[in-house]
Amino acid sequence: MPKLSIETTKRDIENLSSYQKQFMTTAAAMVKEGGTVVYSVCTVTGEECEEVATFAEEKLGLVKIAASPIVGRSGLDSGKLTQRFDPELDGAGYFIAKFVKR
Repeated sequence: MPKLSIETTKRDIENLSSYQKQFMTTAAAMVKEGGTVVYSVCTVTGEECEEVATFAEEKLGLVKIAASPIVGRSGLDSGKLTQRFDPELDGAGYFIAKFVKR
């Protein structure tokens, strides 16, 4: 079992999610209107995946769009526009979301 899955606490995940939101905030500020931001992280926690994607849409003026090629399974977002890789099925935990700036 990977070491992180044993030693990672809820507080660690909350801190990592906060960092990811900071990175997305910077990316959103740097990209021009109509530009693309791809968010990809090697984790499967909802706080670091779908929660950050929702933050990007609700707070940063980014709109989630389908990412292609589709190489993972559908994410847990209602529109099924994100992709996930399950560590037990795919060998690694990973998440991908693609956005365009309004």
